[in-house]
Amino acid sequence: MIGYYGLLDLGFRSAVVFYSARHRALQEYEELNELISTLVVYFSVIAAVLIGVTVIVAGKADRFFPPSPRYQGDFPQLVLMIGISISSGIVFNVFSGLVEGFQRFDLANQARIVSFVIRYFGCAVLLYLGYGLVAMGLIALISQLILNVLYIVISKRIFPQLRFSFRLVKWQAWRRTAAYGVHTFSASVANTSL
Repeated sequence: MIGYYGLLDLGFRSAVVFYSARHRALQEYEELNELISTLVVYFSVIAAVLIGVTVIVAGKADRFFPPSPRYQGDFPQLVLMIGISISSGIVFNVFSGLVEGFQRFDLANQARIVSFVIRYFGCAVLLYLGYGLVAMGLIALISQLILNVLYIVISKRIFPQLRFSFRLVKWQAWRRTAAYGVHTFSASVANTSL
């Protein structure tokens, strides 16, 4: 169920990749900052709503998806951690899209590798030490937050003109992004339906 949160991206990440490449090529740095600021605000609102839904659902999730008695107490905590992880990741899709739009796949891969190493080796160590699902959910949340921070650092490094301002939030930037992203969103819905 939490995996469906990604549909609220509405295809905007693909639009970030396209428009960041375009604005960079045309040296339209103000427009690129408008795009980033607008989508950070949009995704922050979406993430806040999703975190609220997660908090509500986490306490009742066992009614819809009954876990085995052994995991009855851990299940709500796990749902909460994974929901927060995925919800917060939505905001930072803006920065991962910027990195890909600037075609810095080397830096994007390095950030992902760091996150994966923390997540997978962390889970292996935790399992070895006898910890369970909640500890693994926590390591997944921590690795996601580290990945988010790395994308911001990389974005600032490759685009030194990057700045966020509520003054740069523009309805027109959101509409242009939505118009571009509708095709990706349609494909995502179709893929998820499959």
